[in-house]
Amino acid sequence: MRKSRKSTATLLSHSAASASPNEIEEKMADYAREFFGDEASTAVAYCTLDAWFENKSDEYNTWFRVFKRLRQ
Repeated sequence: MRKSRKSTATLLSHSAASASPNEIEEKMADYAREFFGDEASTAVAYCTLDAWFENKSDEYNTWFRVFKRLRQ
């Protein structure tokens, strides 16, 4: 069974409104690890590419930073 990708909005809605962008991105990375396990960086790379091809620069930048966190 294929797991569906959580949207940025879904991930952000679970974060505190007063959280910093770094805290939110770290939480997004945590959710990706929890949801996709060893394939988290691949899944987030697809999210990054999707945002790029849809010309959503803010979303692309967010996903790219999450991807970099996962690759560290």
